[in-house]
Amino acid sequence: VSMLDLYRLEVETQCVYLNEGLEKLRQTPDDIEPLNILMRAAHSIKGASRIVDMHSSVTISHHLEDIFASCQQGLVKLSQDHLDLIAKAVGLLAEFSQMSDDELLDYHEKEQQKIESLSQAIDQISSESVKQEEPAAQVIAVEEKQKPAKKPGKKPPTKPTTGPVDGQDRTIRV
Repeated sequence: VSMLDLYRLEVETQCVYLNEGLEKLRQTPDDIEPLNILMRAAHSIKGASRIVDMHSSVTISHHLEDIFASCQQGLVKLSQDHLDLIAKAVGLLAEFSQMSDDELLDYHEKEQQKIESLSQAIDQISSESVKQEEPAAQVIAVEEKQKPAKKPGKKPPTKPTTGPVDGQDRTIRV
C-alpha cells in the first residue's frame, strides 16, 4: 500500500462525512453539530493531502475548513447556494480519491486554475454571507465612539500616595 493509496482511502472516507454533514446542514441549518463533523473531515483531508504533497487538495480542504470554522464562530451563515458550492468542492475531492496515481498527479497540474477558481468561490462565501447582526466587537467599537468625551476635571494622582490626600485621612476597607 502506497502513501497515495492511503491518501485516497482517507479522502474517500472523509468525503462520506462531508456529504453527510452537508445533508444534515441542509435539513437543520441552525444545528452546530454537523459543523463539528465537517470541520474534522476537512481537517483530516488537509492533513492527508499535505503528507503526499497534493497541494490542490490541501488548498480546497483548507478553504472548506476556514468556512466551517467561520460558521462555528457565527461569522458566516450558509445558504443553500453556498452548500451547493461546498458540495461541488467535496465532489472534486471525492474524484481525487478515485483517480490513479498518474491521473491524480496529472489532474493537479493541468487543472490548477479550476481548483483556484473553486477555492476563491469558497472564500467568497465569507464576504457574502456575514450575518446581518454585527459582531460584538463592532458593536462595542461603535458604542465607544458614541460615548461623550470625558469632561476635564481633577486628575487622579499619577503615583500612589501613602499619606492623607488633600488634608483628609483615607480609610480602605477590605
